Amino acid sequence: MEEREKEDLYIPTYVTAQHEYFPGFGKKELYLTILMSAFVIVFSIILYGISRDLSIVVLTIMIGITACIGFNTRLEGNISMRAFVLLFIAYLKEQQVYLYKYKDEWKVEE
Repeated sequence: MEEREKEDLYIPTYVTAQHEYFPGFGKKELYLTILMSAFVIVFSIILYGISRDLSIVVLTIMIGITACIGFNTRLEGNISMRAFVLLFIAYLKEQQVYLYKYKDEWKVEE
């Protein structure tokens, strides 16, 4: 038998199967960001109705949309903060509470 030369398989980093606008932010993340930004804009309109201060509204929109983008961008572990929070909530729901009643096993009952 002929021995074949072993060639290492080179897989470049940050290569994805889907198009991404920047690393960790693709079409799915864009749709979620647009949806979350719509909620931020509605919240800022309600805030403007209460406070009548335009600077608070502008800051709310700027910080809110920036936070939405950061919240949906996948990091090196290929998980976003939104997915991490959802997984953590699912983990907390799966946990069970065991209510134990302590009994002293060394106590002599007469």
